[in-house]
Amino acid sequence: MKIQVKRIVYLVLSFMLVLTSILSVLRPASASTTPLSLSSLPAGDTVNFGGYTWIVLDPSTGYLLMQGSYGSNQEFDSNNTHTFDPTDTDNIAYYLNNTFYNSLPSADQALIQSHNWTTGNESNESSGSVTCNIGLMSCSEYNSYHSHISNL
Repeated sequence: MKIQVKRIVYLVLSFMLVLTSILSVLRPASASTTPLSLSSLPAGDTVNFGGYTWIVLDPSTGYLLMQGSYGSNQEFDSNNTHTFDPTDTDNIAYYLNNTFYNSLPSADQALIQSHNWTTGNESNESSGSVTCNIGLMSCSEYNSYHSHISNL
């Protein structure tokens, strides 16, 4: 249960998306104005995308995690279906893949790849999945990428 609680805290505050690996983004702390290829950045580096700061988790796949919190007090699942469901209007998956996604500039939306996100619980994450643009970090992803996101 401790892992579940930890997972929920990070899930609500941090969400992920997968960008095309040919995306050119600027490093926020860089003095250069020359865009860099996302695949050329090291894991753990940060990029600005869609007006937010993201941590590069896997440069080869374009896997990014939003740094910090989004600032919206969005409930995970107000109708208690207990799953990440982008078709359920009472679910954070719907909010992320509609409200948040649609708030991004259309040029940035075009760079986000649809991804198959696992939706099972922490003891069997692959027991379910859903395909959508934006997902939440799973427990195994947190464990895999922890060294890159320890500053959250």
